[in-house]
This record gives sequence, structure tokens and C-alpha cells, in this order.
Amino acid sequence: MARSILLLTLSLFFSFNSSVIKAAEIYSLGLITLTPTYNVAGCALVTSNGYAGTDRRLFIPSVDGYYSIKDYTPGASSRWLITVEAFDPNQTLVSQALAVDPSYGGGLYPAQASLTAGNRYYAWAAYNGGYGSVAGCQADGATETVSFRIVGEDSGLPSPPTGISATPTNGGATVSFTPGSANGSAITNYEYGTFNGDEWSFTALSPADASSPISITGLTNGVSVTMRLRAVNANGSSAYSSSFTFTPEAPAVADADGDGVSDGADNCPSVANAGQTDTDSDGSGDACDNDDDGDSVSDGGDNCPLVANAVQSDVDADGEGDSCDTQDDRNLSGGLSSLTDEQEIQLVYVGLLGRAADRPGFNYWLDEIEAGIMTIEDLRFNIVNYQTEYLTTLGQLSRYDLIAELYDNLFTRVPDPAGHAYWATGGGAAVAIDRLVLALMNGPGQSDTAALLNKAEVATYYKDRYSSYSKVDASLVIQLVDSTMASVETAKGAVVGL
Repeated sequence: MARSILLLTLSLFFSFNSSVIKAAEIYSLGLITLTPTYNVAGCALVTSNGYAGTDRRLFIPSVDGYYSIKDYTPGASSRWLITVEAFDPNQTLVSQALAVDPSYGGGLYPAQASLTAGNRYYAWAAYNGGYGSVAGCQADGATETVSFRIVGEDSGLPSPPTGISATPTNGGATVSFTPGSANGSAITNYEYGTFNGDEWSFTALSPADASSPISITGLTNGVSVTMRLRAVNANGSSAYSSSFTFTPEAPAVADADGDGVSDGADNCPSVANAGQTDTDSDGSGDACDNDDDGDSVSDGGDNCPLVANAVQSDVDADGEGDSCDTQDDRNLSGGLSSLTDEQEIQLVYVGLLGRAADRPGFNYWLDEIEAGIMTIEDLRFNIVNYQTEYLTTLGQLSRYDLIAELYDNLFTRVPDPAGHAYWATGGGAAVAIDRLVLALMNGPGQSDTAALLNKAEVATYYKDRYSSYSKVDASLVIQLVDSTMASVETAKGAVVGL
């Protein structure tokens, strides 16, 4: 059959001349006529390019962009490629192609190329197949006319991830990788693909995960899996990554001390104790327990190692925590002379307002008193005569009821009948309330002095530790305190829990 060659026509249409892409389509190519080469083998190779029968056209973009070929003639027995002009005839075209028809290779090759304005490229039409046996190969002299457009866009498909490593997990793997280029549109997710013997099938991560490492689940332990990854952005999915293989596996049961009890169930995972004895039932086996009372303070540093006292209160500083101290070595002789300025300020707040002082108020009065500008008497006079908080609460009570409130605030008890009558209607009835609160603090017995010291301590403890001051909280913690050391520990525990 005589060889016939049809004339090829080529038309270039410029969408615009801007140096920045503003629209999807930039160039259109006219018809390309493909004339395959024939020899006695059936479909000879064109040099060594891996395709039987090819034709190509030079393409010089005037705008940087991400280019692919669109509207390639449907049903054609050929596929398109884009290469640099100086392709290597001794290598297959696919191996050096910048972009390849996605119907060839099922996504193994990039379907889009980043091209630079002014550079020279080839747009190819090539018959399917390769060396020696080509499906749809045409007879000698036959031609196939295909048409397509070269389209540029301002962002492209992402590049596939590289450097992939998989760490097996229970029913899956944790997969780490180096992300490929986003090519102008952020990567929003990844897809993982498996091969069924015929084609690769991809599943998008759900929920989406756009950063390394990713987690793959739902696989069968002990069954080897070979996968590829694809990156996804607003323009679509990347080409396939290189394949990687792993075998999901259930985690080994750890037993660090080798006592036959797994670490997760071992009450001493680093010390062999097959019997799991735990005398104090605190969850830490006897073989490694160094916190017998379970208060998170090690026995060596615990001032009450057998009684829980996480706050380590020791008001008399004798080295024995209040939770287990059988002696109260504080000065319980009573009277204002035994109180510091700090304690007196707190007790005026406690007596007249029923709460611990806030830091700004406390610091103001302490600074003024220590500087000799004001006195404790000025503090209680100010509260009784000017503070709305007092005037709208205790200030509204009858003298008899107010005295009962002072006793409760200061000592956590009701007044004895004789004392109550003395201050209400007897010889002490003329003492102003702002002076009465100090009079009550000046003459208590040992039990009432212990209550005053305890309330001053807890008030200071709250004042030094609150993150956001609350009058309600400042009052509640004071209400928990009486003359016993146990009440101090309880109140401090409440402060820690606020």
C-alpha cells in the first residue's frame, strides 16, 4: 500500500497576553494528523521512544502556568503527552514526559505540567502500546486525525508525596511522608490506594487529614498490604506516589519486669511482683509503693506518710503534718499580742464580712499599716461605717443578732448566754461594733484562739492561691474552719479544688 501523508494544519489561538493567568484556557491547538510508521514487524518503533506511530507539534507558552491537554478526540487509538523539545530518543517518551494522558497508566503519571513562558515544548499524539505489539495499530499509510486544546490554569494538581514510610499499627499503619508541591492550591486531604490485580482503587481519608503523618485503619492484622498515596487539592488528585508495603499487627503485650503480668495491668510494672500485693489498696503494689497514704507525696517527703495530706499543712512547723499531729504547739494564750498584722487584717475581714480578704484589699491595708499611715482600728472603722458589703448585711441586724454573727464568723460557735447578754444589753452594750470585733479577738480562751488562728491561716491560704477572686468561695472556705486542725486540712483541700 502506498504511503499517504495528509497535510497537517496547526492553529494557535491566544486567549490573552497577560503575564499572570486570569482564566482557565490560554491556548487552543488545531487539528493534528497522526501518520504511523510501518515495517514488516507490524508497527515499528519510532526511534526507541516506546510508541508506534507518533506526531508532535512545537508549543511555546507566553504565560507561566499549569498546562494539560483537553478535549482530546474521543475514542482515538492514541494518547497525548507533553515533553520538552529536546527529548531523548533513546528513552521512552513516558519516562521523560512532563504530562501524560490520564487514561494511560491509570494515574501513575502526572496529568498536568508546570510550563514556563518562552520555553519550547512538544505536544504529542502517540499510538497506545509499545515495543512490537501495539493495540489498535494502523496499516501502512493509514492516518488518524486527532484534535485537542492545550489549556493553562493559574494553579495545578498537587505533586505526589515522597519519602514514604509506614509504621504498622493494630489494623492499619501510621504513614509518614514528605509532602509534594501544592502547586498554587493548598493540599486539603490525602487518598490511599490498593491494587486489586487489575487497577488501583483509592479511598479519601475521613475525616480529611492534610499533614504527615496520617493514620490508616480498617485493615486485617497479619495480611501484607501494598499501597500508594495521592495528594488532593481544589483542582483534583495528584499522580500516584511510589508504592510502599506494610503488615498491620496487633501490639505486643508489654511486660517490662517479666513477672507474667502485662504492664497495663501491673501495679508495679518495673518491679517483678507476680502476686500484685497492695496492702494499702492505693493501686501501687507493695514492691514499688513509696506513697502509702496515696496523697501523691512520696513517703520520704511526706510529713504524714500514713495519712493523706496532699497540701502538707503544718501550722506549728514541728515537722509533723496537721493531719497526724497530736500536739498543737502554737501560742494559744489568746489576745491581740499573739497575732501578726497579716492575721489581724484577715480576721477583721472574717469577723465583719465573713470572708477571706482579696489580694488588692489585703495588700493595701498591710502596706498602709506597716508604713504607719493607718491602723487596724482604721480598717475596722472603714468597714463598719463605709463599706456597702457590711452595711447591707451585718449592718442591717439588731445588736443582739449581730453579736451572734460575730461569734459564728470568728469562732464558729454561738455565744455563751452570759457573754451574749453582756455585749448586747449589759456593761458592754455601749461598745461600738467596730471596736467590739477587736474586743472579741482580744480575750478568747484556747479553743477560740485556735479557731482564730485556723481561720487566719485558711484565709491567707486562699488569698495566696486563688486565680479569680470570688466572695462566695472566700466565704465558703472560712465556713469550713473551726478550732480543729482537721478543719484546716479540709478547708485547704477545698481551696485546691476551686
